[in-house]
Amino acid sequence: MHATSVPGPATEPIVAPLSPSNSVTSLRPHDFSALRQHPDKAFVDSVTIVLFSGCKIGFSGPRTSRTSPNLRSAYEHSDVVSKLLSQECRMGFMIGPLATPPSTTFVCSGLGVVPKKNGTWRLIHHLSGPIRP
Repeated sequence: MHATSVPGPATEPIVAPLSPSNSVTSLRPHDFSALRQHPDKAFVDSVTIVLFSGCKIGFSGPRTSRTSPNLRSAYEHSDVVSKLLSQECRMGFMIGPLATPPSTTFVCSGLGVVPKKNGTWRLIHHLSGPIRP
């Protein structure tokens, strides 16, 4: 789904699409069909572009790869992590395992698990790690 696939009057989107990428997404265009009814077509076009093409967020740091360590719970409950990761990959929410990084700016965040009240486990994808002093 691209900005041009949303029917309506010819309007200019608020944002421009980025260059095409090889990114993997679990977003499905048909899930956003209700947006066609929104009265602000420029807004809909902009949201659609951001969802499916990405957007610039103003990052100005170094463009490097980084792999963060897993949380202690990932090692203590490695069988649970493996099971939950398999489920995430099967559903298309994550990809892997990867033999090599898919890009030169690949970021791999650490994983862990925490118990839920119902006795099952929640997979933690520690996006803010590692925490440095």
